[in-house]
Amino acid sequence: MNTTVVILAAGLGTRMRSRRAKVLHRAGGLALVEQVLDSARAVAPANRVVVVTGHQANQVEDLLEPHGVRFVRQVEQKGTGNALACGLVMVLYGDTPLLSGDTLRRLRDQQAGCNAAATLITTELPDPTGYGRVILDKTGAVTAIVEEKASSAAQKKIRRINSGIYCFRAELLWKHLDEIKPNKKSGEYYLTDMAEILTRHKHRVEPLHLEDSTELLGINTRVELAAVDRLFRERKARELMLDGVTIEKPETVTIDSCASWDPPRSAKNVTSAREPSSIRRVWHMA
Repeated sequence: MNTTVVILAAGLGTRMRSRRAKVLHRAGGLALVEQVLDSARAVAPANRVVVVTGHQANQVEDLLEPHGVRFVRQVEQKGTGNALACGLVMVLYGDTPLLSGDTLRRLRDQQAGCNAAATLITTELPDPTGYGRVILDKTGAVTAIVEEKASSAAQKKIRRINSGIYCFRAELLWKHLDEIKPNKKSGEYYLTDMAEILTRHKHRVEPLHLEDSTELLGINTRVELAAVDRLFRERKARELMLDGVTIEKPETVTIDSCASWDPPRSAKNVTSAREPSSIRRVWHMA
């Protein structure tokens, strides 16, 4: 089944307190939006990836154009629902870089193998404060997503949260997309409303639950950026060690997620391997 992916990368990212667009900040050696694109390639070729740009659109497009993706400009930042007026099936965010290609394949395959109108990724958090809560019916289907400010005392106790990552049946997305109305308080259009809209029209929305909530970590501040960067580098060190590379004191080594290597080797007296280069060229290999 053909899958088109849209990556929403138009936001301002004001909480980063930076002149640079949030999706252009780097973690694991790549810009956040590049990490998301790398995962998106697991389910769609570059020519079926649409990146929605807005804030610093020229810089984002210059960065990604060599990858062969397409672009749609969102002139006004009016929320995720407005950005999706360009049409797509799978929706990702340019500031959620830890999501793996394997998880996206699971999302695609679950949606392709059922009659649901949409599938959305959920997870549980020890403290879900600030996140939209996912409401399920007795059959396990999603009936609504209730934002923190609108939730009741009982709903605030729900630990299952919405990731904002969806896979839609295209014809139903297009049919009902214009039913999303501006939020009365913010004036923005929220894609989360689609779960309730589809349910109202007697369509089923399925959850895909992830046990590992770290995959869904979004970045809003520099503190979160540093935490995600550390996770990328820990992942890469673990991957290399499992593949036969001996890394002495891996906690002291900085390895970009795009670095490669030539087995079998060991790394000694090294502090970093940066950019998409061969580790053999950067490190002393024994």
